[in-house]
Amino acid sequence: MAFSINIDNFPTTSPYATFQFNDMVARFFADMGPALVDAIKSRTPIVTGRLKDSTYYTVEEGKGTAGGNSMQLVIHASAPEAAFVLGGTAPHIIRPSAALALHWHDTGGEHFARIVHHPGTKPNDYVSRAWSAVEENAMLLFERYTGSAILGNK
Repeated sequence: MAFSINIDNFPTTSPYATFQFNDMVARFFADMGPALVDAIKSRTPIVTGRLKDSTYYTVEEGKGTAGGNSMQLVIHASAPEAAFVLGGTAPHIIRPSAALALHWHDTGGEHFARIVHHPGTKPNDYVSRAWSAVEENAMLLFERYTGSAILGNK
C-alpha cells in the first residue's frame, strides 16, 4: 500500500530551471518525509507493531502530467494488513486452513472453533489524520522552499 505527494514542474528546456526545481523539491521532501512518516507511525493502530514498522518513504522522479519534471514523496506501508486496516473489511467467514480448528486467546480466555463469522472491521484512515496534523506545517515549509527557489536563494 502506498500514498504519494506529487509535485510537477512546468515544461522547460532550461537545465538551470530543472536543477532549481529538483533541488527545491528534494530539500522539501527531505524535511517533509520523516515528519510525515513520524506522524503516520504515531497514529498507526498497533496490534503486533508490524504495520507501524513497515512504514517508510521514498522520493521518486519522473515525467509530470504537463511534460515537465515530476517528483513524488511516496509513503509505503508494506505490511500485508495495511489495506485491511485502511479500507476495512466486510463481514466474512474464517475457517482453519492447516488445522481442524481455529484457536485464539482473548480477554474471555482460550477459544477453539471450526468456523468464525467475523463481523468485519471499520476503515481506519490514520494516514489522512496524520496528513491533517502536518498539513499546515507542510504548506509553510513548501512556501519557504519555493520562495527560496524563485528568489534564487538556498
